[in-house]
Amino acid sequence: MHYFWIILYNLFFYPLFFIIALFTSFFNKKIKDSFIGKFHSIKILDRYFSSQEHLNKVYWFHVSSLGEFYQIAPILSFLKKNNPQITRIVSFSSPSGYNNVKNELYHLKFYLPFDFIWSIISAFKIIKPDKIIFSSYDLWPNLLFLSRYYNITTILTSLRIPSVSKKNNIILKSFYQSFYRLLNSIYTITSNDEVRLRSLMNGVEEIPDIYTLGNPRFDFVKDEFEQKNVDIPKIDILKRKDTIIIASSHEEDDKVVIPSLIKLLNLNSGWNVLYVPHDLDPKPIENIKKQFNKGGIKPVLFTGNHKDIPNQKVTIIRSIGLLANLYWISKISYVGGGFSTGIHNLMEPAIAKLPIIFGPRNQNAPEAEQLINNRGGFLIQNSNDFFLILDKLIKDEKRIIKASQSSRSIIESNLGATQKIIKKIIDG
Repeated sequence: MHYFWIILYNLFFYPLFFIIALFTSFFNKKIKDSFIGKFHSIKILDRYFSSQEHLNKVYWFHVSSLGEFYQIAPILSFLKKNNPQITRIVSFSSPSGYNNVKNELYHLKFYLPFDFIWSIISAFKIIKPDKIIFSSYDLWPNLLFLSRYYNITTILTSLRIPSVSKKNNIILKSFYQSFYRLLNSIYTITSNDEVRLRSLMNGVEEIPDIYTLGNPRFDFVKDEFEQKNVDIPKIDILKRKDTIIIASSHEEDDKVVIPSLIKLLNLNSGWNVLYVPHDLDPKPIENIKKQFNKGGIKPVLFTGNHKDIPNQKVTIIRSIGLLANLYWISKISYVGGGFSTGIHNLMEPAIAKLPIIFGPRNQNAPEAEQLINNRGGFLIQNSNDFFLILDKLIKDEKRIIKASQSSRSIIESNLGATQKIIKKIIDG
């Protein structure tokens, strides 16, 4: 069955994917940028590695996009400090990752070459990687198959398998079994993920080494906060102003939260809202203004820094990089994306000890389940849910305190995954 999937992938699935992506690239800038980047990958790799007089071990990290990069960032940071002789290269599938990651944690970044057999062989001949570390999920069959053929160690970190997963479909299960078995090791985030993975691999004779090692992104978020935000006053939750922060909202979130906010603000005159849209272009911001205006509230547009936030009923923030600061001057948070493409960063508001409300599309964030179970996070399905949760929190300070403590405890209880993962990567 394993070779059946390899043949089918190379003769049908990937050529079809390539043709569709090529056609779509004429109409989609993101796909176009990725396509162009992949065309130049081998040339970029050849230029870099041919300029190096001597290389020791080479660790190749692969991520899909920006969120997955954050999973490996603390691993890269540790290697840079403690194993500087290891060459660290990072490949991306998406422009949103490639274009937005600019730091000193790696020696080279590049787009993952096309997953044709000849492209991967060319990359291997240039890089000669000792290990390939995948973040979370973005596995490519030929890259895995040829890694096994060339005896290159492959590791999948931060794997999460939801309780309801398409991987349990009878056909997809066979597909995933065929390619997971090519990995040397898989590190899951939680013990439940490990149980689900072992169930998925049931019946497979040869399976990878499987370990539950946690989520290194907790370490990354905490370290980033402490290094970059030393000037933020750590105000106790009840000493902050009565402020609700709407973070990284999409158009779909706006339709859910704005009607409830209007109703709540009319009933609670002492509360204010900081509204931070995901898209800072004029059109979506104008749509947010119109929705508030219909409810009799005139929002103010703000483009300054966190120290000069005006004392207004609703302030729309049109400044980049303020969220970490704004969380610390708020009492309750809503994190957007849960009604569209998936929720955004839940860890930053948790660091700031906030009760966190979010929508149903949260499978991309394993910490969401922990927040709900620990009563630091609240899942909503519609606008009425949002109003009821806000109303309960506002009317009961004890609820805010408990949710605040529970939210922060999620961060503290999940620290230390990076050290465990590093030990396994280096020793494995």
